Amino acid sequence: MGNVSLSQTNAALNDLGLTPIKLHNLSSHSKESYYKRKIEKVTKEVKKKISKALDYDIEMSEDEKEDKRNFIKKAEDFDKLNLGARKKVATEFQVTKYMVQQARKLKREKGILAIPDPKKGNTLSETHNAVRIDESYKDLIKMLVCNVENGECMLSHCDNCPSDDALIEYLTAKLSEDYNLEEEIIISQWFNTDRTEMVKQSISTEGFISLLSKSVENLIPHSYITKSQSKIFKKLKEDPPLNTAINKGGCTILPVGLYLKKDDKVLTSNHCFISDDLQHDTCFVNYVKKRNFKWLKENHPEINQVHYFTDGCAGQYKNRNSFKNLTNHHKDFGMKAEHSFFATSHGKSICDGLGGTVKRIFRKGSLQLSDENQIKTATQVYDFCKVNIEKINFHFIDKKKC
Repeated sequence: MGNVSLSQTNAALNDLGLTPIKLHNLSSHSKESYYKRKIEKVTKEVKKKISKALDYDIEMSEDEKEDKRNFIKKAEDFDKLNLGARKKVATEFQVTKYMVQQARKLKREKGILAIPDPKKGNTLSETHNAVRIDESYKDLIKMLVCNVENGECMLSHCDNCPSDDALIEYLTAKLSEDYNLEEEIIISQWFNTDRTEMVKQSISTEGFISLLSKSVENLIPHSYITKSQSKIFKKLKEDPPLNTAINKGGCTILPVGLYLKKDDKVLTSNHCFISDDLQHDTCFVNYVKKRNFKWLKENHPEINQVHYFTDGCAGQYKNRNSFKNLTNHHKDFGMKAEHSFFATSHGKSICDGLGGTVKRIFRKGSLQLSDENQIKTATQVYDFCKVNIEKINFHFIDKKKC
């Protein structure tokens, strides 16, 4: 057989009603899968045309042929139920009188050799919500760069890297096997407003391809910077230069939400304890109580009873030392006390909101500071929060006092 040119092949594909072969901007990684899909489509189309020309169903399997025979037999059986008296027919064919009645009704409506309409189930949605892409984001990134290890490529400084047309063409070829480009699909996407949340939205297949391609392109520099920093930090920890040290300093926060009843009104008071004590053990919690009760006696001396609600953290609250402190609570603070523990994973309260708010505002403010004014100690964290965050009472606890 002689050589066949690409133009001759595309002409044959056009006669079959198929799209021509496009090799432009296809990477070696995606060519093989593209060839396989194209061959499968051609084979399927040729079978269909031969089947139509010969009036022979090539695609019908033995199981399908058996189903067809059973369908005809079922129609014949229903037709037999129209013969003779209803009671006699029911006895002869061992069916109910109701079935004989329905068979005769069907004959009057649709004629002989008819079978009942299938029962209607739930209508399938025309919008797909399960788009399957086997490749990971790493595979998609490789289609847009020459070398994932090269910083020039990953930071968009290389002129030889493929454009996003290659990725769009690959995704279009892959998804067009199962979806029409105008067909609606449902996707879930993260959105950032005043908070981050995942939102479901309906979008065309073509729009999804464009969105995914843009998202992968934006991910490339972030992925490279993250991995590079991780490698450098790991290397510095394992083999630090001479006369250098890694600063492991940090701070902890413990948010406390108070509900106070005064003159038949419920008041709230928000507190946040900042410390350079990284242990956060029972001793630290007990010192927080001392500071809290000092504030209470100064501002609400009429309070004479307290009820604690916390999670069941064994290191802070749910241990023998904590119960010992609870036993001596009246002796230590002059107040009766009860302590309740939230069920696991069901203890969200005002304290979670306080902690999240403090961390978010501090993180944002810290990133905006100049190199000369960076926050490096727990006391600096306390000073920053005291000045920049309102409606929360901040307290600093030195770990030497715990």
